Amino acid sequence: MFKHIVLQKIKPFTLAIGWGIFVFGASLTPGNEVPKIFELTNDKLIHAAIYFLQAALIIVGFTRFKKSNTPTKTILLYALGICLFMGGIIEIIQEILIPKRTGDWLDFIANNTGSVMCALIFVIQRKAKAY
Repeated sequence: MFKHIVLQKIKPFTLAIGWGIFVFGASLTPGNEVPKIFELTNDKLIHAAIYFLQAALIIVGFTRFKKSNTPTKTILLYALGICLFMGGIIEIIQEILIPKRTGDWLDFIANNTGSVMCALIFVIQRKAKAY
């Protein structure tokens, strides 16, 4: 019974949790094991895109959990807070624990830029629905 209740509460967040695990795994890979393709691309755009998607999945998860059609300001703030925390922790862990990786303030800023851009799109969408 308890397991069923917990699974029902977690279900709306399945994609966000899965993507978060992927992001943690990829971000905590030692530097010499990172695929070379990422050296050919704009690192900051990748960070922004990853956290844009993470924020979107969290926002959708909370919106479904609340059985709502549009995300509230609180949901947007939760998503931004989770992404901020997640990106910060990853950069700290990279700096302290991961061989051939360093924490980078610009990565942290790019992460949060992606999250904020996502939240702004949801705000614009919500305001457009109001009209």
